[in-house]
Amino acid sequence: MTIREYNALSLPAVAAEWYQKPEGWVPISRTRAWAMSRNPRADEADVALVTAEEQGRLLSFIGVLPDRIRFEGRNDKVGWLSSWWVDPTHKRSTVAAELFYRVLERYEGRVGVSTFSESAGRIYKASGKFTALPELVRVNYIFRLDLERHFWRWAEAAAPARWGLAVAGGMVNPVLSLVKRYKAAAAQATKIPITYLKSIDEETDRFINRHNHNELSRRAAAEYDWILHHPMTCPEDYEDRETARYPFHLKCRNFSHWIVRVHRPDHSLAAVCLLLTRDNALDVKYCHYDDDALDLLLRVLWGHALRRRVRRLSLYDERLQKAVETSRLPFLYKTVLNIKPIIGKVLESSALQTVRMQGGDGDSVLF
Repeated sequence: MTIREYNALSLPAVAAEWYQKPEGWVPISRTRAWAMSRNPRADEADVALVTAEEQGRLLSFIGVLPDRIRFEGRNDKVGWLSSWWVDPTHKRSTVAAELFYRVLERYEGRVGVSTFSESAGRIYKASGKFTALPELVRVNYIFRLDLERHFWRWAEAAAPARWGLAVAGGMVNPVLSLVKRYKAAAAQATKIPITYLKSIDEETDRFINRHNHNELSRRAAAEYDWILHHPMTCPEDYEDRETARYPFHLKCRNFSHWIVRVHRPDHSLAAVCLLLTRDNALDVKYCHYDDDALDLLLRVLWGHALRRRVRRLSLYDERLQKAVETSRLPFLYKTVLNIKPIIGKVLESSALQTVRMQGGDGDSVLF
């Protein structure tokens, strides 16, 4: 068995080499490799991918997103585990664990995990190398029903049932749509000035820096521009055969990042958000705002979501979530997901437990 390590800059060449093979799993997709290679926080010495192979066959791999945490004046290198896979025929071997501990060694224990499965969580806990970061709560506000999709897992064998759910959703959604359009029109009547950006300008960068002092990652203009222009998700019809060979390939019909600037009536800047649209869902991955701008920001987010006819809007900011409860903004119902990220104990401190977590911290901003 051969274990290989690669830095971020080498990933496009690594992907090309693996895709030259006629079949079999690959450790990274071309799209993901290109995005990772442009990461402004990745240094030449940072390990971004570790693979285990035997006679040209992929046995296991771990992908790592090099990053920095900058709370309380710190500037520590950290590697976020972004993928971890082992060939099903080698699940009982130690190969996956070997790669995991190799990454821990290379980053001197400075490793974080944004989200993980229950089985992976048991491994992280057993290692004794991690401590909890502040819990992040994602609240999903649902605007319209999708009965066919939502209940299909209970009706897989019944085509008539699926047809009936589609018809039922089709009958209900127009009524709900009328209500939403009325509310959206009312929100638009306020004429809140907004601008959409595909690159961070100086004014926006200064505004973000005024509001991110207690954040874990404190992303700057270079990181935001990287996120905006180097997505890891492919259009649904893109390189279909190739992406299917990567276990974590991400494809969707509609995927985009946008920076939204919200202005007061006097056109002074009140809030800045990074929005991720994926198919019929809208995630507010990062938001920075003045204390008096909560209402303005919420009305803009609701108006944006309703105009784009998304099914779900997800908020991670606790103050925004509380403000929704006292507002008259329309939604059908909400769901709550508790996200419990972890990070290496070598970074543990009392200040770490008071940092502000955003929905895009770790590797999750790219998906």
